Amino acid sequence: CSEHRLERVIAFADTLITVEQGRVSGGSVPDAIRDAVLAPPLVQLGRLLQLDPLPLTIRDARRATNATREKLVNRDSDAALERNTWPAGPAGRAAPAIRLQGVSVYRGQHRALTGVNLEAAPGQVVAIMGRNGSGKSTLLGALAGLYRPAAGRVRVGGQNPAGLPAAQLVRRIALLPQEPNLVLYGASARHEASTADRDAGLPPGTTLARWSDLAGAGTEAADPDTHPRDLSEGQRLALALAVLLAPDPPVVAVDEPTRGLDYLAKNRLVAWLARLATDGRCVLVATHDVEFAAQCANRVVQLADGEVVLDTEATRALATSPAFAPQVAKVLRPLPILTVEQLSAALEPDP
Repeated sequence: CSEHRLERVIAFADTLITVEQGRVSGGSVPDAIRDAVLAPPLVQLGRLLQLDPLPLTIRDARRATNATREKLVNRDSDAALERNTWPAGPAGRAAPAIRLQGVSVYRGQHRALTGVNLEAAPGQVVAIMGRNGSGKSTLLGALAGLYRPAAGRVRVGGQNPAGLPAAQLVRRIALLPQEPNLVLYGASARHEASTADRDAGLPPGTTLARWSDLAGAGTEAADPDTHPRDLSEGQRLALALAVLLAPDPPVVAVDEPTRGLDYLAKNRLVAWLARLATDGRCVLVATHDVEFAAQCANRVVQLADGEVVLDTEATRALATSPAFAPQVAKVLRPLPILTVEQLSAALEPDP
């Protein structure tokens, strides 16, 4: 199978074939993964701890990390968890950027949200999680004024988004849908970027430069005269996000942004979302990708059947969850560590 998220399949594969700049290489999974640029969290953990062989399953990783867990279990790992505490960012205690009060929304005859209460402040990165049909996309759509609630109140920056003209709404909230093509209409990436600059009153080239920064260099670099539909998944998502950020909205909502992204592209997206939060924006991410949520979010809101069933710090929500725990958390339980980066920080000697 062809797959970016190797953590899903690598334990079941016999052979790993990689394609890099048109060149194909491969071999047995243990051999091919050793020096692979794109490696799942378990392999990254094994590299950090210099494990040999590199673990490919949770069971193997737990057996190989007994000494590490014992070393850390009585140590203070707060330094590793600073990014995942709630609130985060310079204005985490500011007035709410978004507020839903008793919100119920119908999609046709189906009640998609029921009595949802939610607030989020500038500086927070909030992961909205839940199974298919739990209401994640509907919640973001209600914030963006796409769905009028049958009951309750929705406020973005103190205003009802459903009542705002489009020109005002885009300056309040950016919604990146699951399919970036829905917000891209131009004949080329350059045309999209120049239109965004003109509409937002920005100097020419601003959005194009932001797109280049978001998309990265090397193999991800793209000709700006390329039609948006001919871009890679990562390039197209970066272009859509750059366009939506042009009006400088204080709230940014992204819906399932990691589909089709490899680990390097996801890392760039994590860095950009962190930058947006650090700049004082409120960021909401609807996602099934627990590894991505562990990297980027400092708070998790879980939905089930249109209702909020959990709203807490990301570490607390993910570390012990049977359904949403990332690989590193499963390996290092009972330690409250979600990512390889947090583990690396926790292993640093005390000052």
